[in-house]
Amino acid sequence: MFSDRERVALEWAEALTRLLPHGVPDDVYAKARAQFSEDEIVYLTYMVMVINAWNRASIAFQSVPGSQDKAFGLDKAGLS
Repeated sequence: MFSDRERVALEWAEALTRLLPHGVPDDVYAKARAQFSEDEIVYLTYMVMVINAWNRASIAFQSVPGSQDKAFGLDKAGLS
């Protein structure tokens, strides 16, 4: 379902999200370097960091999923 590049990006995101005591495993880093340039890894890393920050803030403030949908116009799709 995912390309090799997408699978590596997901593995990189997982490694950063569930950071091990010794950091990102060497094999995960090697896979990322094989698929992405240094700049792309930096951009991907920052995207993962931002997503994780928003998720952690949402958890800390016990946000209810979907409670802000109307404020952002996301209720127009009629999803429930």
